[in-house]
Amino acid sequence: RAYRYYNDVISKFPDSKYTVAASKRIVILSNQMARSELHVAQYYFDRKAYLASANRAKYILENYPQSASTIDAIQLMTQAYSELGMTQIANDAIKVYELNSDAKETASDVSFGASNKANKSVEKEDSSWWSNIIDSIGSIFD
Repeated sequence: RAYRYYNDVISKFPDSKYTVAASKRIVILSNQMARSELHVAQYYFDRKAYLASANRAKYILENYPQSASTIDAIQLMTQAYSELGMTQIANDAIKVYELNSDAKETASDVSFGASNKANKSVEKEDSSWWSNIIDSIGSIFD
């Protein structure tokens, strides 16, 4: 619900002073949801439920394509398909991983669901206390 509300703020009020904070929160929420799905996929993999693991990893790629967890999802998908004996799909996943291996460094910098006008608003400086906390949390992972 929060994700939807933040998107509403961005789309309905692109010039608002809250647009920058909403964009940052959307990125954080997307990364958290993707990371949660990745944990579930890893859980399935550890229990040798490889098809379920591959499907969860695929879900991450389809629903959170720019999250910080996509590279890990591709790796897990490759391992799961290899365990299932689906070598062609595993090889395709390896190729995707190799083409995007540098994406993990830049994935967390991408905003989700923002229009072009809102993306311009993101560039504005936001000095709210919440934004300062978010920025300091982000610097921990840099």
